[in-house]
Amino acid sequence: MSATSLLTGRCFWGRRTTPTGPFVYTAFRPRKEGNDSQRIPISFLGNTYYERRFGRLPSARGTPPGTSFSLPSLSAGDVLVKMGSATPAALRSRRIVDVTGIQTSFLDASERDASARCRIDDVVHSMHMHDGHEVPELNRGVVDIGKLAVLCAFPIAGAISLLPLENVSGTLLKRRSLGYRSEEEGVQLVRVIAEGCQAGALRGLCLRPVMRNDCIAGVRLE
Repeated sequence: MSATSLLTGRCFWGRRTTPTGPFVYTAFRPRKEGNDSQRIPISFLGNTYYERRFGRLPSARGTPPGTSFSLPSLSAGDVLVKMGSATPAALRSRRIVDVTGIQTSFLDASERDASARCRIDDVVHSMHMHDGHEVPELNRGVVDIGKLAVLCAFPIAGAISLLPLENVSGTLLKRRSLGYRSEEEGVQLVRVIAEGCQAGALRGLCLRPVMRNDCIAGVRLE
């Protein structure tokens, strides 16, 4: 079995700037670090539409300071939190939502054609970007628009691998669900995890491998 690894306290945040775009990565720093000119209010941070409109993203392709399109070099004990789709992986690429007759500022499927069937994430994204006016249930926050994936860098056979952190809910987040119902809630969860990583590093928490069928399937914080 691989040896344990100490939690470093470093946390990186991965998210997409568009529903189908590449991931961008940011080192999540404590609130006291950085300067005011690089901060975006929590109500804007994480929602690229509002970042472009009110924040400091100059364009749809722009990224905040300290952000890169490639995953930074990770050390054993680093944590990566990725904001992703809440839709099951088997359904993400399938066009199974019939939007015939729907006309919004994002969708126009007034006639049955190739665009009358959309992916689940396309529909959820379109409603969220327009504050849920077309689907009030989303605006009231009863549907998860995304889910966090929490991974840890762990040494295996001399190389660093990213493995799922299996007990993140009980150790860093203190809630069962990793889903979030708004971009702001998702960013806040990432912040809580990042601050939990820093506190855990000060307490000397370590990562222990979880074995299944003689293979390392994940890690746990202890």
